[in-house]
Order: sequence, then structure tokens, then C-alpha cells
Amino acid sequence: MKNLFLLFTALVFLVSCKQGEKQTEQSEATIETEVINSILTVKDVLDAPEKFKDTEVIISGMVTHVCTHGGQKLFIIGDDPEMHLRITVGDGIPEFDITLEGSSVEFTGTVKILETEVTEALAKENEEKDHHTGDEAHAKAESASYYIEATAFKEISSEL
Repeated sequence: MKNLFLLFTALVFLVSCKQGEKQTEQSEATIETEVINSILTVKDVLDAPEKFKDTEVIISGMVTHVCTHGGQKLFIIGDDPEMHLRITVGDGIPEFDITLEGSSVEFTGTVKILETEVTEALAKENEEKDHHTGDEAHAKAESASYYIEATAFKEISSEL
């Protein structure tokens, strides 16, 4: 009887420890979800794009350039004008309008990271185009392996 009591006590102890681990895992997941659901900055994404890979995020920044070749991509900056991030159209957005240049815009989209081979080919193609010379930060963002595929956006303010 005494052995049965000790066995039962040990079993209760093990089950209660496992419950504590589950609660800790759930708390950590909640914290990570809160970070992703908050509005990110350009710096947040540029510092660790892998952290947000294939995750829907909300990000805001000032539009510095909308590509005139169909409006399929644009570039934003945050607090540091040397840090550019590429945003491409996704489902539900046919194109970005050139009038967004100079505006602060909030985007909802998914962080995408290209395979190394694709990134290298993109960099080579952009070097050959030579249409963004003189703006090294913009050219770097054009050739980066990471970008945001936007599914929605709203203009926060426009430059007047």
C-alpha cells in the first residue's frame, strides 16, 4: 500500500511538471505572436528577415520609389533613409500607384525569402539593367533575397 501511494505521488508530480512545460510553451508562442501582430519597422525585418519568413506581418514606412514598369513593386524606408525594403504586389493588389511615392503607408503581407540561386540571378539582372544607379541602398534592396509580398495596404499620410 505504501509503494502504491509513492507511485501515485510520483505520477502526480510528473503530470504537474508536464503541465508547467506546456504553459511555458504556450506563453512563449503568445509572446512571439504578439510581436508579429504588432506593426514592424523596416529595421525589424532587415535585422532578421529569417525570423519572419513566410509569416504575415504588418509593416509601415515611407515609399521612396514605385517602379514604373507596371507598378509591381515599391521600396520603403523607416527611420534610417539608408535602409530600404522591397514590397511586391500580392493577391488582391493589381499594382501600386506612382502617387504613393513620398507617402507613409502601412502594408499587410508575407515575408518571402528567395533561394540563393534566384537571389544571385536577380542581382546579376539588376546590375545589367543599370536603372537604379546612384542609389546604393535602393539597389541593394532591389537585389535582396527577402521582400514583403503585400496583400493589403493603406496610406497613412501623404507628402504635400
